[in-house]
Amino acid sequence: RQAAAAASAAAEAEAARRALVLAVQERLVALGLLRSADGDYGQRTRDALRQLARTRKLEVPAEPDQALVAALDQAVAEKRDAERQLADMGGRAERGLDALGRVSGRVNGRLEPEEAAALDAFRREAGLGAAVGRPPERATVEALEGAAEARQLQLAEARRQEGERQRGLVLRAQ
Repeated sequence: RQAAAAASAAAEAEAARRALVLAVQERLVALGLLRSADGDYGQRTRDALRQLARTRKLEVPAEPDQALVAALDQAVAEKRDAERQLADMGGRAERGLDALGRVSGRVNGRLEPEEAAALDAFRREAGLGAAVGRPPERATVEALEGAAEARQLQLAEARRQEGERQRGLVLRAQ
């Protein structure tokens, strides 16, 4: 009986360890540091953790634990937040470029090559050349939105003036 109980306890401990390893690996996959989760806390997993530790304050434990899972959860949450912000900036940049007539198409938050080229051209013209080749950032997006708003005001004024001209022609013709 004792041998069976010990074997059962060992099996439970191994299952719990494997579950922790899988949790760690799933988060490393989400971070793009590991291709797949296999439940083995081996060299691939440790290498991925060391790579992450270089950019974050993270201790790589000899064995996985809940503190490591929590730290990885935080890293995954931060990555997702950064991705959402990038998509938001990308969408805002696309709308600004479209409003300026530099590109047209569906706004999806990801700059296609044509849109990236238009964005870089705008940056050069707006004196933001240091950001060329990089994803859209706040300064560029705000400059785009300001230019788009100014263009909309110009178009509205042009329509108003054209309306006045048309009314003047109608009055002269009467």
